[in-house]
Amino acid sequence: MTSKTSKNSCIHHLKGVELLENRCMLSASPLEVGAVYYEGTRTEEGSGIDTAPDYLYVAFQGGAENTEMSQVTIDLARYGESGRYNFIDQGQGTYGSIDFKILAGEGYEVTNYEISENGTLLTIDLSGFTAGDVLMIQWDVDEVLNPDGDLDAESTGAEFASTSNISAVFQNAYYEDAIVDKIPFRDVFAEYYPDYDIAGLPNDSYTNEFSHLRSEEMQDVYTAGAFASQVQIPLPCTISGNVYEDVDADHGLYDAAEDTYLANVQINLYKLNESGIYELCGTTFTDENGHYFFEVDPGTYRVLEVQPNGYKDVTSFVGTIDGTEVGTQISVNELTDIELLGGQDSIENNFSEYRPCEISGIVWLDEERNDVYDDGELLLEGVQIDLRDAAGTVIATTYTDEKGYYEFIDLMPGTYSVYEHQPTEYLNGGQQAGSKGGTILSQDLTGSIQLVSGDKGVHYDFWEYQYAQLSGYVFKDGEDLKLTEGDELPENLWELYPGIREESDTPIANVTLILKDADGNEVARTTTDSKGYYAFKNVKPGNYSIYEVHPDGYKDGIDTPGSLGGSELDPDGDVLSDIEVNYGDDGVEYNFSEIRVEWTPKTPEPEPTPEPNPTPGGNPHLDPTPGRPNHSGGGSAPVYGNGYMPHFGMSTGLSLGGGMGGSGSSWHLGLLNGGMGAAGLAAAGAGASGAAGVGAAGAAGVGAAGAGAAGANGAMSIVMNGGANANAGVNANAGVNANGGLYANGGVNSGAYASAFSNSLFVGNLDLSKFNPNTWEGRAIARVQQLLANGIENGLSFLYDTEFKSVRLLAGDFNGDRVDELAIFLDGFWFIDLDGNRQWDDYDLWVKLGDTGDQPVVGDWDGDGKADIGVFGRAWEGDRDMLAGEFGLPDAENERIGQFKHIPTTNKGYYYVKAHKEGVLRRDVVDHVFEFGREGDFAVAGDWNGDGVYSIGVFNNGRWTIDYDGDGRFTSADKQFTFGQKGDIPVVGKWDNSEISKIGVYRNGEWILDVEGKGEMDSSVAHYRHGSGSDMPLVGDFNGSGTTDLATVNDVNSAMSVETGTLIATEGGNSARH
Repeated sequence: MTSKTSKNSCIHHLKGVELLENRCMLSASPLEVGAVYYEGTRTEEGSGIDTAPDYLYVAFQGGAENTEMSQVTIDLARYGESGRYNFIDQGQGTYGSIDFKILAGEGYEVTNYEISENGTLLTIDLSGFTAGDVLMIQWDVDEVLNPDGDLDAESTGAEFASTSNISAVFQNAYYEDAIVDKIPFRDVFAEYYPDYDIAGLPNDSYTNEFSHLRSEEMQDVYTAGAFASQVQIPLPCTISGNVYEDVDADHGLYDAAEDTYLANVQINLYKLNESGIYELCGTTFTDENGHYFFEVDPGTYRVLEVQPNGYKDVTSFVGTIDGTEVGTQISVNELTDIELLGGQDSIENNFSEYRPCEISGIVWLDEERNDVYDDGELLLEGVQIDLRDAAGTVIATTYTDEKGYYEFIDLMPGTYSVYEHQPTEYLNGGQQAGSKGGTILSQDLTGSIQLVSGDKGVHYDFWEYQYAQLSGYVFKDGEDLKLTEGDELPENLWELYPGIREESDTPIANVTLILKDADGNEVARTTTDSKGYYAFKNVKPGNYSIYEVHPDGYKDGIDTPGSLGGSELDPDGDVLSDIEVNYGDDGVEYNFSEIRVEWTPKTPEPEPTPEPNPTPGGNPHLDPTPGRPNHSGGGSAPVYGNGYMPHFGMSTGLSLGGGMGGSGSSWHLGLLNGGMGAAGLAAAGAGASGAAGVGAAGAAGVGAAGAGAAGANGAMSIVMNGGANANAGVNANAGVNANGGLYANGGVNSGAYASAFSNSLFVGNLDLSKFNPNTWEGRAIARVQQLLANGIENGLSFLYDTEFKSVRLLAGDFNGDRVDELAIFLDGFWFIDLDGNRQWDDYDLWVKLGDTGDQPVVGDWDGDGKADIGVFGRAWEGDRDMLAGEFGLPDAENERIGQFKHIPTTNKGYYYVKAHKEGVLRRDVVDHVFEFGREGDFAVAGDWNGDGVYSIGVFNNGRWTIDYDGDGRFTSADKQFTFGQKGDIPVVGKWDNSEISKIGVYRNGEWILDVEGKGEMDSSVAHYRHGSGSDMPLVGDFNGSGTTDLATVNDVNSAMSVETGTLIATEGGNSARH
């Protein structure tokens, strides 16, 4: 017999035996066990003959489901003082003939039995014996033969009298073993107890109706019975679980690597009562390991977690019994319907918690524009901030308070982002990921903010910038200008009307102003008010131009850039450009002045006397616009560097167009045609007599003239292309002194050419010691000859001579052979290696155009396939007249195409050309005069549209402005963009063998080239390493490949060296030259 051990010592079990009284059975809920013994046949009185078997019946009812009786013990104990006993005969008894048998019924099995104690103790082991089964034993119980006292064993049926008893053991998986121990049998004779009822036991009034009777007659039998009830004690049960902090609130089970158990959390236990209501039956608290535990009886239970302070629920987990979930989650704090049978343990009834998280920040106006909040800066109230979950869904919205502060609280651990709705009155400044990290996903959106339990993410800030503003006035400058019809504008027009706004000036209302961005897109437009004032508000940072729609009835005056700087590229274009605007800037005084001209009718004059027809002769006509050959058009930019090279000598401080007569800046372009010049030029040649070589006296044309002996002695013969009358020519002895020098005013009479050499700005004092175009000698050319003759292969060495203030090295295809030749610019003297042999000889080209401080440029101005030249620098006297009739270059984009050869009203804009030592020295009118750019700009030139005609442009600290249509004026057709930075040197070339010139910059040995012509720094830009920080760039097609080569000029030990390299057109990265 076995017994289970109690798990709960604090639960009281009902133990012991309740004897049956008056054969009354107990209620069905306890175990009720009974045994009935009877004699088979009552013997005749005193005969002692026992001829029928004796029977013992055992059965039980009630108890828990699946309870089994596992063992029965019959003890025929000692009888009487004499020590005599009843005993069990295993064979036939002394007075009978019935063998011992255990008559097992169906549904159970007798696994073993044993008779011991000299036949007085019978033990039977059973399997599967449940309520309703009946155990029957057939035997012969011998009574005492010599009873003591007055006991009549034969007649009283007292075999089971006195201390005879029965014991039984009951077992159930969910209960402790129930033991009915030594229930005594009582003598009952033939009394009848009809209330007794245990299924399967015989009637307590035994008659021959019973099937086992052998006698046919009805008679009473001797019986004995034992009856008892027993309460089963269930095995103890447990309910347990854990409470922990789920750090990432991932609804997962406890993770020892990151989660933490919570101590002292209250847990309440409820039990389902008979009315179906859960009643509180216990309370406990988690221990230091977050564990709780209840010992309970079998039943149905509910577990409730009392929410711990400072925590929020994540979830709860239904526990398991023997590996199977039992129960139901009805909330994150409550588990119910946990049904327990005796001995069962419900484990892992767990609860997970988290500490709420927070995200906060501020929004402010960054007035210092340092991306840091500074004391006193404006905190912005009422700015909407959205909180988004990991999927990007808005889950909360808030607004900043009066201190610019916002916060999101009571957040679960997880991934978040915060989005600021941009306040319309400000520009986006920036944002930052705060103390718990994150990523700037886009403007106004900070994401990937990972929060775990209890995190407080601070300083998820946003800052704004103030919009900028540009404003100014449109006004009539001074009093009306009174002129007579036919009068020209006065030379000192800009002195009379300087464009400076004064109180006496008259405002002009209702004038339209247009604001355009760097790409020429219209951003906004407005009109002036009654005070002539206009303003563009809410302007974003960038580079802008302000265009004025010119008011009727006025002549354009000087337009003035305001407080943020800028330039007036074209005074007739009504535009202020290159205005760099930053956040919060207040650009004022961007003013447009106008001049009102009052014309007075002119009195008619008599018709002039007709001029005589010109004398036939002169040079053959040259087509000014021949067909354009397909050539590479190499170098168009001079060498610039960080040493002496950037000193341009322009010191007026005025923007272009701000004044003439030496106070502004201009371009002067000359057509070389390989040294032949443009059409209609006169030539001077060698004559027979050595006279000055004058043609027919005073003829309007220019005849051929030659130099005789005087020429041989160094005299220089010049034939002017004027001479309208007999007194207008050069006299016979004019212009040559004994030693070949040219006087500044020598040899020219007071006629049309009296001032030909008088203006030092254009011609200067020709210092023949530096170079004499007649003798082809001079200090400068001797130096050039020496160094060119000693040039290295694929390169050139050139010693910088401090005597010359402006020294430039350039390249261009001057002879049309599609290979670029070198040109040297020395203070207005051009030395061009026309034959391309890298040495100065009798077959090269000399030009005088420009002066000290000018920037030389090279470009094909007429599309004839040969490089021409020009200079950008101080304005010349008479430029304003030239500009009045300037139509620009014969560019395909130029809508102003007209007369391309400009003859000024005053004969002052000239340059001098001589091709070959024995060639003709010519004076030619400057072919084009432009105002485009300002002091401090780098001059550049290129074929911007691929039509074969080069046009001009300027570069300043990364900002490019190119004359795209070639009209020499800044108009809306032109282009502006940013490529490079402060300190870069601009370069222009055909990097990809195309017809269109593209830009680039040179930066301390690195070439950064816009190979795709986008005009912006992006991934398509090519980078090359060639040269060093002290070098200066030179570009040209030196091998006739059609692609521009890269070269550098090195100024080491006062020497400049050039080394060429071919561009490898590969996007991105550095590339070696070869």
